[in-house]
Amino acid sequence: KNGHIYPLLATPIVPHSPPTSQQCRQSPRCENNKMLTFYSDDHRLHHAQGEMVGGEFQPCFEMPARADHVLARVQQQQLGEVRAPLDFGMTPIARIHTGDYLEFLQKAWAGWAAQGNTADFLPGVFPARHLRAKRPDDLYGQYGFHSFDCFAPITAGTWQAVYTSAQVALSAQQQLAQGAHTAFALCRPPGHH
Repeated sequence: KNGHIYPLLATPIVPHSPPTSQQCRQSPRCENNKMLTFYSDDHRLHHAQGEMVGGEFQPCFEMPARADHVLARVQQQQLGEVRAPLDFGMTPIARIHTGDYLEFLQKAWAGWAAQGNTADFLPGVFPARHLRAKRPDDLYGQYGFHSFDCFAPITAGTWQAVYTSAQVALSAQQQLAQGAHTAFALCRPPGHH
């Protein structure tokens, strides 16, 4: 309950059976059933300098090139149309995450920079979970409160990137809820980062 995802979706997803590859090759109808991909260049706004791995500062595994590679393959394989996400606002995000967590993500970089910092913001203090679950007043303590590792740096563009990533996921989910056979949300950074 420290701001992490609750097992709740804004709209239920109806399971379906998409056509198999063999069925698509045998039917001209499948041209209309290509995968719809949602994507935004905003993911590039979250490009951290590094992360702590095994006690060492190393280049981030989660970087813009990952999404670029996936998008290039979607386009190369002509899997279907790539669309920009719709903007559903904060309401569906607030159904899943606590207000404290969202406020932290929105304001973390500004608070970090106001303290004179220019490097990526990484957590370094993790409040003990068996103690009283009270959100610390200190920004550094808040990061540890809302985190569980040092693999998710916050940068100047993190909030916009994560907000748009949520909109990408919501856009694909809406298409499925409206009966689309397939939809792919090319989200970056992924929710666990």
